Order: sequence, then C-alpha cells, then structure tokens
Amino acid sequence: LCKRTFSLKTILSLGDQMLCRIEFLHSRHLLHRDIKPDNFLIGINKNKSTVYICDFGICKKFRDEKGQHIPFKDGKSLIGTVRYASIYSHLGYEISRRDDLESLAYSLIYFSRGSLPWMGVKVKNKKEKYNKIFEIKINSSINSLCDKLPNEFVDFMHYIKELQFEDKPNYQYLKSLLGKMYDKNHYPYDMIFDFTKILIENENKDKTTEDVKQENEKKKKNSYE
Repeated sequence: LCKRTFSLKTILSLGDQMLCRIEFLHSRHLLHRDIKPDNFLIGINKNKSTVYICDFGICKKFRDEKGQHIPFKDGKSLIGTVRYASIYSHLGYEISRRDDLESLAYSLIYFSRGSLPWMGVKVKNKKEKYNKIFEIKINSSINSLCDKLPNEFVDFMHYIKELQFEDKPNYQYLKSLLGKMYDKNHYPYDMIFDFTKILIENENKDKTTEDVKQENEKKKKNSYE
C-alpha cells in the first residue's frame, strides 16, 4: 500500500509504541529475542491506531528467581531473525535488553529505506549467508544506515550501541528522541499512520462505488416501472 516505505511521521508513531511494548516486556524481566516488523500487529476498528507485540516463542527471562541478571556467555548460536539480529547475537553473545533495542532500530531503519544493506545477499548456503550479513552489518556505519533519517536517530542508535550487557536502557530518553523529531516537524498527534489513511480512502471509494451502483440500480428499476 505504501510503496515499501513509510513517512517519518509514521515511523516515529510506530517506533514510540513498539518501544513501549518492548519496555513493558522488559519490565516483566522478559527478553523478546526476535524483534522485527513481522512480530508487531496493528489493531482494527476502534484499535486501528494501536500497535501490539506478538510471538513470544523464543522469549527468555533475563533475571532469575532471586532477581539476579543472567550471566554473560559467549559461544551461543544466533537467536531470532538474521536480518534484524544484533551484532552481539552474530558474535554468539548471550542476548540482553540492548539486543532487543538494536533489532528495533534496524526495524525502524527498514521502514524508512524499504530495505537494509545486508538484504538480498547471494551465497551458497546458510552459514555463508549469515557470515556475509554479519560482515556487511558490522561494516555499515550508523551515519550511513541513518542517512535518510534526522540526526536524533543517529543519537538513538549510538545510545543503544553503547549499552553494556546488564544495563537497564533509558527508555524515556529514547522516547524523547523520537518525540523531539516529531515535534520538530510539527506533526499532529492524530495517531493516523500512512496505511490507515490509504485504507480509509479505499474504504470511502468502495462506499462511493457501492452507492453509485445502488443509485443506478434504483434508476434502472424505476425506468422499468
């Protein structure tokens, strides 16, 4: 519907809600570990402006029963979807809150560009594919990834990249960066996404077409009478 890219307004509106869902999950000591566009849903009818998070199949607790953070480990297999996986996941490190946020950042960049630099690599097998994606990902600078986005998004990425394994992210700071971009562009807080407008327009067109059809049928019927 949107020609494979979203406007900045829609990206910021989606990003704010996606970040809120991740923050809530983390507040319950859970890591999603597969953050990507496919695992967020948009409500319908009265909830058409609400973003939902789904698919908790590979969630993991990052605190034990005593409230202790899980220990750092390496030598682990990549978890989640390789396109949106964090650099640390590629390196075989234990996933923590920072990795969910890095995957969120890649998702928002994907919304802006319609693709990511490591998409569409041509290789012989899965192992080579993962290695090639990692190579492109680690060599892609934050500035080049965010070239179509405002400077605040570079700050967004830098903050996430600097988080340590056990750090509790400052979600409010990240939300404030999204809000700053929103306010700077004087966007209205109407919660209308690009695709919502298109769907409403299509719905209205369908209604108009149906109304015209019914009116023509009525005229036809009257002419016979």
